[in-house]
Amino acid sequence: MTRRVTITVLSFLLALAAGAGSASALTPAPDTAEILFENGGRIVSIKADGSDRTVLTRKKAWVGQPWGMSDSGPTVSPDGSKVIFGRYYDGFEDGIVDGVMVMNRDGSDIHRLYEPPDDHEVWSGAWSADGTRIFVVEYQEDSTEDGFTSTSSILSMKPDGSDRRTVLVSSFEYHEKDESVTGQKMVPYDAHASPDGERLLIESANFVDDVPNRLEWVDIDTGERSLFEDDAGMASLSPDGSRVAFTSDRDQIDVSCYEGRCSGAPQIFIKEVGSGTVSHLLPGKPVESSWSPDWSPDGERIAFESTLRPGDSYVGGEIWTVAPDGSCLERLTNGAPDSTNPEWVPGGNSEACFDLNPSPLGEVTVGKRALEQKPRPLWAGPSFKGWLMNDTFLDGQDLGTAYSDCGDPDGDCPAPISISSGPVCYKNLSADLMLGQYLGLERRRGGLLVRNVQRPGVTLSHFYSGGMETRIASPGLLDQRKVGFGYHRSVVAALRPVNRNQPVGGELGPVVLPWTTVRKARAMVRAFARSHSLKKAAAQAGVFSEKNFIGVRPTRAGARAWLRFGRDLKRLGRVKSVRCRRWSNDPGTIEVRSRYRDFLK
Repeated sequence: MTRRVTITVLSFLLALAAGAGSASALTPAPDTAEILFENGGRIVSIKADGSDRTVLTRKKAWVGQPWGMSDSGPTVSPDGSKVIFGRYYDGFEDGIVDGVMVMNRDGSDIHRLYEPPDDHEVWSGAWSADGTRIFVVEYQEDSTEDGFTSTSSILSMKPDGSDRRTVLVSSFEYHEKDESVTGQKMVPYDAHASPDGERLLIESANFVDDVPNRLEWVDIDTGERSLFEDDAGMASLSPDGSRVAFTSDRDQIDVSCYEGRCSGAPQIFIKEVGSGTVSHLLPGKPVESSWSPDWSPDGERIAFESTLRPGDSYVGGEIWTVAPDGSCLERLTNGAPDSTNPEWVPGGNSEACFDLNPSPLGEVTVGKRALEQKPRPLWAGPSFKGWLMNDTFLDGQDLGTAYSDCGDPDGDCPAPISISSGPVCYKNLSADLMLGQYLGLERRRGGLLVRNVQRPGVTLSHFYSGGMETRIASPGLLDQRKVGFGYHRSVVAALRPVNRNQPVGGELGPVVLPWTTVRKARAMVRAFARSHSLKKAAAQAGVFSEKNFIGVRPTRAGARAWLRFGRDLKRLGRVKSVRCRRWSNDPGTIEVRSRYRDFLK
C-alpha cells in the first residue's frame, strides 16, 4: 500500500512540473486486458501483453492427453466475475462431475451448472448480453430400426441453472435403407447472444452431406431461423453488433479430402451486418490456418487461434491478437500443447500494441506409469533442438514421444522427430530385417545404433541399450536437404531416462538384443556359407518364419538384410541376449542371459 501511494504522489509532482494541469493527466491507465483459453484440457488465463499466465483449472493434470478429463470452451460473464466452461470425462471412474461447469473468474468455486441427461452431449455455452441468462447447445443421437435420429436443442437458463427453457429444437432422421433424410439437416452446435438480447447467432453443420457450415440468426422468443452467412462458422460478434468475425475455408487453400468430405486451411473474415460486405481480417495473401476469432469487449482487438509461422518450421495452434483493420498482429503464446479457443475477459485495455516474442513453454507431460517402469523408457527431454515435445503415448510399455512443434522464436528448427522406446521384446528388429530395412550398425553411448531406412519420405533407425529398443524417425528430406543418420546420432546423444529433463552424459547401458533374432542371424550366416544361396539359407535359418508376424513374404531384400546384419554382428563382437517369453512386454517375463555370447563364432 505504501508503495502505491509513493508512486501516485511522484506522478502528481511530475505532472505539475511538466505543466500538465488537466484532470486526465491524473487518471491512472486501465489494466491490461486479459484472455482465457484452452490448453491441454485446462483453462488458462494470460494478459494481452503476455504476462501473468495462470492455470485456472486442473492445475495438476496430466497435460496434453486425448483422453480422461478435459475442460474447454471458457465463456466469461459480461461483468467478468464468472466463467462457464464444458468439462468432459471419457474414463471409467464413478463419481466424476462433468457437464456445464461454472467458476469464479480466478478459478475458485468450481461446480456444475448443468448436467445433461444420459447419452446427451453439451457442445457450447454463451452468456446473454445482460448476464441474466445462459444458453447451451445440447445434442442427442438415437438409433432406430432404419438408421438414427439426431436432435440438437438450444436451452436457456438462469446463471444458477434454474428456469430452463427451450429456445430451439432441430432434428432429422436418417434412413439407412435408401440413404434418405427427413427433417432439418443443419444441426446447431454453437451459439452467441447478440448485444440487443433479441437474437442468437448460431453455427449449424450438416452431418449427412458434404456441405459447408453456415451461420444463422435465431429469434430467442420465437425460435425462427434465418440465414446470415453460408460457408462460415466459429464466429464472434463485435460489441455493438455491427460486425461479425467468422471462420471459413472458402479460399480453398491446401484442400484435402477424407471419406467424401473436403476441407481447406481456414481463414478469418469480417462481415458488416448492415451492408453484407465481407473482407479478410489478416492483410496480405492468406497463409497457414487461422480460426476461432473473439472480439474484445472494447472492440479494439480480435483474438484468434492460428498456426501462422514466424519462420519455415511447423508450429502448433497458438493465440494471436490483431486490430480489426489487420494492423498490429501479435503472437501471444508459444508452447505445447496447442493453445486454443481464446475468450476476452471484460474490462482492461486491449488497444495497446505490444512487440511480443514469447519464449517457448513445453508442458506436455508423460504418464506416471512410464515413470515407474524398469528399465525406464528413453526420451530426448521436454525439447530437442528447438522442437517442443507436443505428443506422448504409452502403448503397453512402449512410450512414444513426438517433437514437431517448433518453439524457436524465429520459427526455424531442424527436422522434427518421433521417438518410441520400450523393451526389446517388441521385436521390431526382426520385422525390419524381414522387410529388408537394414543399412548397417554402429556403437553409440555403450549401445547399438541400427540404421534402417534412408529415403526422401523417412529416415529410420533403432537404438539398443540396456534391454530397451528406441525407435527414431524423421523426415528423409527437409527443405530439399537430406536428413541423414548424422541427425539421428544427435538424437542418441540427447537420449536420457524419461524422468530426466536435463541431458545425461556417458553410456546408457550395454547392447541387449532379442535372442531369437541373434540366433537366426547366426544361422543365416552359417547356412549361406554352406549353400551360397540366399533363398536356401533363409529357409534353413527360418528368418521369415518369425512368430506373431503375419503376411511377411520371403524376399531377396529381406534375406540380404539378415545376412548383412549377421555379418555385422560377428564383427561387433560379444553382446547380451534376451529371451522373450509369452510375447510379453512385462520386464518380469524378460530373462537377460547371465553370460556374454560370442555370436556367429
